[in-house]
Amino acid sequence: NEYIWIYVKDLDNCDEDAIDEALNEIGFCLDDLIRDNHSDCPE
Repeated sequence: NEYIWIYVKDLDNCDEDAIDEALNEIGFCLDDLIRDNHSDCPE
């Protein structure tokens, strides 16, 4: 399995669209990467 970590701060719709578009270009979907468990995220 391959993993991509994306850390976003104060994500708004414009940023989300830009990230989603960039991920789609490399074959990923933002919805597939979003997880509710943020315990592993750095402070």
